[in-house]
Amino acid sequence: MAAGAEGRQTTLRAAFEGVAVGDVMTPAADVRTLSPETTLDTVLERMFSERHTGYPVVDSGRLDGVVTLDDVRDVDPERRPSTTVGDVMSTDLRTVDVSTEAMEAMQRLVRDDIGRLLVTDDSGALVGLVTRSDLVTAMDILRERRDPDVEASRMA
Repeated sequence: MAAGAEGRQTTLRAAFEGVAVGDVMTPAADVRTLSPETTLDTVLERMFSERHTGYPVVDSGRLDGVVTLDDVRDVDPERRPSTTVGDVMSTDLRTVDVSTEAMEAMQRLVRDDIGRLLVTDDSGALVGLVTRSDLVTAMDILRERRDPDVEASRMA
């Protein structure tokens, strides 16, 4: 089992060689955010319609926290119409820089058992978001581009 895990790590490292978070993240302009005043009922509606289970919380351009479906689940359904994102959001932000290696981001997501990392600049402003799905998709594409067996079969 250990040899298999080591082999997967080597494959991941090879696929992500030279790839930074900034290369695979969703830029801030495309990231859907919530304000601290948003009610949890509204959050659930957005989660359903947008098919996201977590959102950065931004107030006046400043990144304040993150709210997930688990945060909403922790609140009694009868209290959700009057409970706001600011009441339940996590302020323990898991962030990375755009220059962080994609492999390091993947390791952090797995180690911390989280679905997303917020990408911030030096001032702490949100510049993007990277998810496990972003990284897995990028890895699949990169492996396909770099796989010599695939290249050889195309040339034959």
